[in-house]
Amino acid sequence: MEPEIGPRTLGENTGRIARRLQRMALNMAQALDGLNSDKPFPLPEELNLNQLFAPDGSIIGNDTSPPNSLQALLSRLGGKPAPR
Repeated sequence: MEPEIGPRTLGENTGRIARRLQRMALNMAQALDGLNSDKPFPLPEELNLNQLFAPDGSIIGNDTSPPNSLQALLSRLGGKPAPR
């Protein structure tokens, strides 16, 4: 049923799949902003930022200013650089 829903993943390499996931994370961050009038959604308490890696390979929990909202986390997972 996957070919009827969207692009195929069969035969794709991990780089292309990773780029699709990054795009989805950025789209979700924008959607959450639109749904919540630009107010940040809190991060779930059970989420460990030291177990999440950004597209550049860095550990998100080690950023100089780690994400403090779900939108910021999704943006970082989507490839936006951490704020300085």
